[in-house]
Amino acid sequence: MKGRSEPSYLNFVTVITYSFYSGFYISISMTQKKLKIMKIKEKHKDLKKKVVIAEKERNLKRGQKSWQNLRTLKKLKLNMKDKLARK
Repeated sequence: MKGRSEPSYLNFVTVITYSFYSGFYISISMTQKKLKIMKIKEKHKDLKKKVVIAEKERNLKRGQKSWQNLRTLKKLKLNMKDKLARK
C-alpha cells in the first residue's frame, strides 16, 4: 500500500466546494468550450484538406464513386463550418 491519502470522494467534494464559491467552475466550463471549438476547427481543417485531394482525384477519375466521395466530404466540411458559426 502506498502512502496514506484522503479518499477520492473527499477530494471531489473539496474541488466542487472550492469551485462553487470561487467561480473556478466557470473558468473550467469556458476552457472546455474552447477545447470543443478547437476540435471542431481541427476537424474542419482536416476535411478541407481531404476535399482538395478529392477534387484533384475527381479531375482524373470521372466516375460515380469519386463524385459521391467528393459530395460527402463537402457536406461534412459544411456541417463543421456551421457548428463553428453557431458557437
